Order: sequence, then C-alpha cells, then structure tokens
Amino acid sequence: MSLLHHFYTRAVWPFFEPPMRGLSGRLTDLRRQARESRAEIEDRQWQSLRRLLQHAYDTSPFYRRRFETAGIDPARLAAPADLGALPPLTRGDLRDHLPEITSRRYRPEELLRAATGGTTELPMAIVRDAAAVAAKNGVQQALWEWAGVRPGAKVFWLWGAVADYAANPSWRWRIYERHIMRKIWAPTGRMNAEVMERYRQQFNRFRPDAVCAFPTPLFLFCEFLRNTGRPIVPPRAVICTAEALLPHQRTLVEQVLRAPVFEQYGCREFGMVAAECPAHQGMHVATSAAYIEYRAISASADAPYEMLVTDLLNYGMPLIRYQINDCVAAPPAAAGRCACGRNLPRLPAIIGRTSDTLRLPDGSLMPGVALIAALAEGEALGSAAPRLDKAQIVQEDLGQFRLRYVPGAGFTSAQLEPLRRKLDAILGTEIHWEFEAVAEIAREASGKTRFCVSKVGAAKAGPRQGS
Repeated sequence: MSLLHHFYTRAVWPFFEPPMRGLSGRLTDLRRQARESRAEIEDRQWQSLRRLLQHAYDTSPFYRRRFETAGIDPARLAAPADLGALPPLTRGDLRDHLPEITSRRYRPEELLRAATGGTTELPMAIVRDAAAVAAKNGVQQALWEWAGVRPGAKVFWLWGAVADYAANPSWRWRIYERHIMRKIWAPTGRMNAEVMERYRQQFNRFRPDAVCAFPTPLFLFCEFLRNTGRPIVPPRAVICTAEALLPHQRTLVEQVLRAPVFEQYGCREFGMVAAECPAHQGMHVATSAAYIEYRAISASADAPYEMLVTDLLNYGMPLIRYQINDCVAAPPAAAGRCACGRNLPRLPAIIGRTSDTLRLPDGSLMPGVALIAALAEGEALGSAAPRLDKAQIVQEDLGQFRLRYVPGAGFTSAQLEPLRRKLDAILGTEIHWEFEAVAEIAREASGKTRFCVSKVGAAKAGPRQGS
C-alpha cells in the first residue's frame, strides 16, 4: 500500500468521515476472508445468517410473527434451505410495517434513514444502524481494491443518484470534495452536447485515477467522445454499477477511455454486494455482506430465477429474503477457484435491470436509471408518497408521457399529485402526463419489468441483455 493510501485509510477518512473509522482493520479482515477455503467461507456466512435471524426473531415484532406463522425457530435451523418456508420480504412490507420490522434494540435516533432503489416500484424508506453503515463502507472499499482503486485515489463520478452529492455546494464544500475527498461529481440527469463537453473539460483538468459511473450515462458520454473525436486523459480503471453493463457498452467504454472496466452489483437497500475481480471471470459475492437465494419465478424449465437477498450487516432494520426484483437466467453452477485466487462464489449473469433513455423536448437525454435515482431523492417523497405496488413510465412521444401504476392498499388518486410535481421538477413542465391504473405490469422475457420505456426510437439505449 502506498503512503497516500495508508494516510487516507488511517488518518484522512477516519478524521473527516466518522463512518470510515476502523476502515483499516475491516479491510484487513475482508482481504483475509476472501482467501479462505470455500468451506470456511460457507461456514462463516451461515453463522452470520443464524445470528441475524435470531436477532430479528428476538427484537422485531414483524419477524417474530412471521417466523412463528411459518413454523420456524431460528435457534433450530440446520441449513439455509430451511428458510424456504419464510415468505419473501417485499416493498409492500416495508411500506406497511416499517416500525414493526425495525429492531427494538435501537432507539429511533440511533438509526440512519435511507431509501430503497429499484426499477419497477417507487422508493420506500429504510433505516440502518451506524455499525452497518461503517461495515458497508468497508465492503465497498474492499471491492474497489479489486479494480485497483484504493483510498485517496481521485475519482470522477458520472452519477445519477442525486442523494449522494450536494446539488448546490458551497465553495467550502467544493474545496472539501475536490481537494480532500479527491472526487468530482458529474450529475447525469439531463445530458446533451454542452453538458458532456463541460464534463470532458472537468475530467481532463482533474485527471482522475478512476471513473465510477452508471453504465448508460457513461455509454452516452463515450459515444459523444467517439463521435466528436475530442481527447480525454485515460483513467486507470472504470467501475460500473447501478444497472446491468451490456457487452456493447463495455466494449465502447474500454475503447474510448482506454482503461479496464470492472462491473459491480449493489443497490440502495444493501450497498455493494458483488464485484468483478482482475480476472474478469464474473462478479464475486461479498459473503460477509449478503446471503443470496435464487428462486424460479415459474414452473417453466427456462424460467428466470429471481434473487432473494438477506442483509447480513444491518441489524437496525433486518432485511431477510428481500425480493430485490433482479433476475438471473439460472442459479449459480459450481465453480472452481477463480484465477484471481479468491474462493468467493460468483454471481450469475443478471438479466434485465435496464431502462430506456428518455429524449426530452429540448433535445436532452435522461437515462432511465438516472430518473429512478432522482425520484428516490428526499426519502421517497416522504409521507406523501403514493401507495403504489408497481409503476412504469412510458414515453409515447417527445412530449407525451404516461405513468402506468398498480394501486396499493389505501391508494387514492389525490396521492398522485406529489408524484406529478416531482416529475415536473425533474423532466420539465412542458411534458404532458397521463396516469393509468392497471391490474398488473407484465414481466418481459428476462423476468424483469422496466421502469422507463421509450417509444421514441432514437432514445433507446441499445439492446438489452436477456430480452
């Protein structure tokens, strides 16, 4: 480890970012665990899962009731397969039972608020305990190391999650971000030639070590660079997350930025849980952070498998067998030791998890994944969030949009007004909206339902994996 990385790990980050305290020790533990034998990794994960299940049973009224209804005693579980009788946790459960799901071991003021992400449902509020936040930061840094990105590296964030950065930062905050935290934020809400040229110039002045980006906005940025022939200073690595990285996107990004691409998998609910290693033979699951199950969505032999994820770190609000709404073509096959030397299991290729890019009347592009992130800002619209089970935005024409939604229990049409105002604030008031209640939003062949669908041909983001 260089002196710079050592300095940031042990001094700068712990001093300026309290959740980073203890990072050095966490990284050491995670590096060691990734090199354990497969049997040791599986046993460690099983023991973590059992502790979490017992904690949920003891401190969460929701889970005690759910375990007892399913006839499950966490103290008597013999294997992870015994969890099959426990119903998956849904976003509807989070919406309707948040206080009961939250652990009674914590006072409300001890828990940190966040919101879910996703592609087919509006965000819901969640909470985390402080220790979980610190542990998740450690996992993310450990996974970033696999891409050669260590504490203190300069990172250019081509990012659509508005909640992660200050929209109108003060000059003090800009100095802090740029010169102490060594990062620059490039929001991806509306993208056009003027915005992308400004980002190119910022990029070249900053000369980042790494880029962290949503794949679709990054692909649009690289298309702009290729088509205009304007130069860019190559970074050492590119990290893509938040949506599926498609093969044609990876090819263009690596050609234009002249740097290796590392795909990572995570979500708002869990943080980062899997990442590509230098061998580029798939994404390894961080078994200390999450336990993942794979369940066929129908009896058909070629049906996709949905992922059920249990958060092994968040004791403040246990998420057990959470229906994350991501699918894989098949459950993971037995795999030998990766060429990188790690025995961590590998995540099967995720299918779906994409949204179209919307073309706005002023000519700007709005990647669907960026719109999802923008809607998550402000803790899922707060208490005014409409009670919808699912939602989908369809662009019928340049200025004509339709929001299809499945009403949830307790829904009233008046609840759509806060959502309409938020959409107007993000996309502009020149767009005409229609709201359509439907009984269901059908899955595609991939097993997913897209949040954003554009019928404006030029706005499509390219072929979708698994469709």
